[in-house]
This record gives sequence, structure tokens and C-alpha cells, in this order.
Amino acid sequence: MRTRVLPVLIALSTLLFVSACGGATSRNADGNVIKIAGVNLMCFSPAFVAEKLGYFDDEGLDVTIVPTDSGDASVTALLGRSVVAVTTGFDTPIELTGKGQSIQSLAGLEMATIYAFVGGNTFPQIPPNNPQAFVDAMKGKRFGVAASGSTGDSIARGIFAEYGLNPDTDVTIIAVGTGAEASAALRTGSVDALITYEPDLTQITTSGTGRIVFDLRTTTTESTYSKLPTSTLQATTEWINDNPETARALVRAVTRANNTLRDDPATALPVLEELYPDLAPDLVANIYNASRDHFTSEISPQTYDAAMKIYQNTGLITDDVPYEEVVATQFSDIWNLKTSE
Repeated sequence: MRTRVLPVLIALSTLLFVSACGGATSRNADGNVIKIAGVNLMCFSPAFVAEKLGYFDDEGLDVTIVPTDSGDASVTALLGRSVVAVTTGFDTPIELTGKGQSIQSLAGLEMATIYAFVGGNTFPQIPPNNPQAFVDAMKGKRFGVAASGSTGDSIARGIFAEYGLNPDTDVTIIAVGTGAEASAALRTGSVDALITYEPDLTQITTSGTGRIVFDLRTTTTESTYSKLPTSTLQATTEWINDNPETARALVRAVTRANNTLRDDPATALPVLEELYPDLAPDLVANIYNASRDHFTSEISPQTYDAAMKIYQNTGLITDDVPYEEVVATQFSDIWNLKTSE
């Protein structure tokens, strides 16, 4: 999930993205016609739900969501000004600050982890909800991550270290990609276990390729990495300052969608089934139920500080980045509004 943006790729991708999507039509101050870039995943779904249920329309906004295939592509579009907002990883504004870019989170989306650890069919049987048993079982084995240095890699290394396993010497960590590549690595025994998220998680478990051996989304015994926020709605600081009322309207609409996802499954589920037509309705429901309690707009200083400590411990961040620098706190009065307000 981590966003890593290289200057050359930014320039090339931006040209392609602008060519395909046209320029952002909302660069005028407080314009109401805007484009948002995002990957159509459950962790980014509040923006898509807000569009489907007309919440942006109710705020007087004409919003087009431009689908991308990665957080990198979304951020590239934002920095190239072909969109004015993105749904992407919580850590993105923090990382980009060190690259001289000023991006802020407007509102939270999925404010807890999306990750689970999956073992192959030969992985030892261990008690559920027991991180120590999982880490002990991993000693001397091969473990799969999407990519070296990815958020999943950082979380796995942190969990291993937290429960007494040296991630550099006691386990072999292998980059296996995502989707079919990750599933094949687990099925063939190239790795004994891996860390993953939806929809790969459901596809791996329903196909019989692997089973969940420790779930960070539902654990009651691990209180550090399970609380790491996943995603937020973001825009450049410049655009937020130039368009304060439009930004406020965006936050209201997304907060309403978060409330719907968290508190009103009867309304949310049909929309999610429409968003993910390739998944059976029962699988959509399973994915949603695992994430449902995590949807909230609030980005509290306490949550931010806890995430910063994790990022620093795992080497993602080396310098302190002030909360107010990367979180648009002027919208905090909206974050906890109820749907009816």
C-alpha cells in the first residue's frame, strides 16, 4: 500500500494521466467540478460510496472518480494536477514531506489495518488470535511480502521483532507480489506464509490455497500494528488553502459515507456489491464486515503519534513530521458529525 514516487516516473505518468483524463477542472478557487483519483478497493470505498449514493451531489459538488491501479498512480495524478484529491495510504503525506511535497489528509477512510497473515496448507496448526504462537511458528521458515520495503513488509518485520523473532536472521522474507503471483508462491510452497489484504485474502482462503493464521483486523491481543491506519482522503495543501469551502464539502460527503459504511449496512452493502461485481455477494459481505468498524473520518493526534512511532521503528520515517503539517485539522469539527447532521 505504501506510496513511493520517483521524479522521473512522476513526470512520465503525469503526462500519460493528463492525456487520458484531461486536466483538473477545479483549479479555480472553490470550483465545484472536481476529479478524485483512487483504486477501487474496500479501504478506499468511502469516496466511491459517496459518489454512488449522491452525497457529493448533496454538497453541490460535481465529482468524477478517476480509477487508478495503484496509490502511486493516484498520487502522480495529484502532483501533476490532473486531479485535486486522492484516496491513498495514510503514510503518503508523511513520506512526501521529506521529498518537498506538501499534501494533507482531509479525512480518514479506513483507520485501522487491512492486513492478515495467511499460512499455506503445511503451516502448523496454531491457536487463533495468538501472535506469539504465529511468530514462533515462523522461525526458520520463508515468508512472503508484496515488495521489499512495502507497508506489509514493515508491519511483518515489526510483528516478528515485537514477539522475539529477528526478521533478518530468523526468517527468510521474500517479495512475492500480489494477486495470482502471491497465491502461486503460497500454493507451491515457495513461501510458508505471507501477509496480504483484500481481495487477495478472500481469493486465497476461498480457493483453499491458504488459511488465516493471525488476523490483524480482528485481533484482541495485538494492540500496536493492528491499530495502524490504512487510508485517507488527501489533497495538496495549496489546493486546500485555495478552495476551503470545496474541501469542507468533500469532507462532509466522505464523513457521511464513513457513517453509512460503519452504521448502516443495509444501505452500504448493495452499493459495495455494485462496486465489486466480480465477487460473490457473500464474499463482499465478509470483506465489508472485517472492515466495517474501521471507517471513520477522525484523524486524532493520538492515532497520528502512534502511527509515527511505528513508522520510525520500522525505518519508514526517520524525522518527526508535525501532525498539523500533514493533517488538515481545520476540518476536525466535521469528522465526528453524524449522518443526519
